[in-house]
Amino acid sequence: MTVALPKNGGKTKQHYTAVAQENVQEAITGVRATPGVSDAAKSAFEFLILTATRTTEVLGATWDEIDLEAGGWTIPASRMKAKREHRVLLSATALAVIAHVPALRTPTS
Repeated sequence: MTVALPKNGGKTKQHYTAVAQENVQEAITGVRATPGVSDAAKSAFEFLILTATRTTEVLGATWDEIDLEAGGWTIPASRMKAKREHRVLLSATALAVIAHVPALRTPTS
């Protein structure tokens, strides 16, 4: 089997333990209270949880992907692991989180 599969160059992918649903609020509160972490990083973490998307999708989000009026986020196929456009319904809380991120408030991001 190892002969048939390509080697990954010795790289190991690090997977993180999922936060149990009953501990999500505690995790968000803990990150918010962590000194030395930027407000943008804290917001990204919360937005990630609220949208159940991948880290790279959140970090690569641009203002033109987000429709504030419709409350939606359309991630283009080019940024999706499955290479298919993905639409995410944004809760009022998720919209409030991104409203406080300066980089997302400017159309040039």
